[in-house]
This record gives sequence, structure tokens and C-alpha cells, in this order.
Amino acid sequence: MSTVELSGVRLSYGALEVLKGIETSIPSGQIVGLIGASGSGKSTLLRLVNGLLLPSSGHVLVDGELVGRKAKNGKLHPMTLAEIRRQRRKIGMVFQHFELFPHMTVEENLCLAPILHKEMDKSEARQRAMRLLSRVALSDKSRSYPGQLSGGQQQRVAIARALMLQPSIMLFDEPTSALDPELVGEVLTVMRELANDGMTMIVVTHELSFVREVADRVIFMDKGVIAEDGAPKDVLDNPKTERAKAFLARA
Repeated sequence: MSTVELSGVRLSYGALEVLKGIETSIPSGQIVGLIGASGSGKSTLLRLVNGLLLPSSGHVLVDGELVGRKAKNGKLHPMTLAEIRRQRRKIGMVFQHFELFPHMTVEENLCLAPILHKEMDKSEARQRAMRLLSRVALSDKSRSYPGQLSGGQQQRVAIARALMLQPSIMLFDEPTSALDPELVGEVLTVMRELANDGMTMIVVTHELSFVREVADRVIFMDKGVIAEDGAPKDVLDNPKTERAKAFLARA
């Protein structure tokens, strides 16, 4: 069974059609690099997988379950907030901007959601938070506040936070684009380690060297459609469409 499946997915804002009939499936353990120019629909696709957006038509499934909606009496209805929270346990997401609470310590940022939603008690949440901070080489920063950390450290905290509920898939939306160049490497190192552990990952990024090294597959999006889809060496080194050739020449 595919971990992620998009079938006939369209998304429109009024007359503007952002996604135009996306068809793709991503099996468990696969690492997909999602590339393309700004406005091509990459981040929108991630938000559909996470349930932050619902498609105008078509279906998004994670582990065989509709995302954000449920079938009842032959019709689709939005999930309740509790159902959405349960579903999002399996989907971790890391944003371009770190989205950390500035008035909370690093440890508190990691523990907030699991405790608030009664997924873990305080002791269990703190133990897991410290294990994950160790994994991202930030054990010594648990009592620091986000403003006391570098951008790279803040993004590593955000990755640790996304891992707190042991998701089966991780979504990364331009995780290094807000960082100074010298800080990019430390975030990519953590992502490489997740890839080596077999985590299913969809990564929107302009770091083509990372995609070439880590991804099993590259999807190139253009104007709301999947224009190319294949192994990194095929898409990056031998693109078939003129749009992909032009994008990669600039990149």
C-alpha cells in the first residue's frame, strides 16, 4: 500500500487553479524531492497531504485513509478537529520558517502538543524530547529560548518537534531557504540521518545536491502539474521537458 496517494487532485481559489489533476503515489520508505519554480504548486501539495488544505476535487490518502475528510452516507464530510489531530499524528511537517513559540524554551516547544492533546504525560514527553534533542545534537539547548539559537539550531528544534509523535511520514517545505548558507549543512545532516533510517519523506527544496544525494525520486512541478517524475539522475541530468531544462539550467 502507498503511504501517500493523490488521485485526480485539483485545488482552485476562485478562477485560479493551483493544482490541475495531480496523480501520484509514494510508497513507504521512499524519499521524494519536490522541485520547481515558485508558484508551481509544491507547497500547496504538501499542505494537502498534511490536511491543512482540502482539494477542490479528487482524493488525498495517507496509509489508505482519506486526509481531512470522511465518507458518510455516500458523501464526503470534513473531519472533526479531534479526528484531524489523530490523523496528523502520523504526518510530521517542517516549515520554511521555524514556527517555534518564542516565549517557551526548546523543551517546552517540543512537549506542548503531546501534553496538551494528552498523547503523553509530562514525564514521557520530557524524556522523548531529550532523546530527540540529542539526536539533532542540541541536548545542551533544552532550556534555551528560540531567540537564543541560530537559524540552523531553530530548524533542528523544529524537526525534533515534528518527530515527537513518531510520524510515519515527514514533510519538509523549503526547510533551508530561510537560513544563511553556512547553516544549511547542519539541517541537511539531520535530514540525511532520517533518510538513512528509512523515514518516508517529501522534501520541497532548491538544494539540488541534497536531492541528488538522498532522494529516491524527483518530481518536477510546473504550473500545477507534474511535468517530470523519475530517478534523480534522469530528471536532474536528462530532463525531457523544456520547462525542466530551463529551471535546472538556472538552478
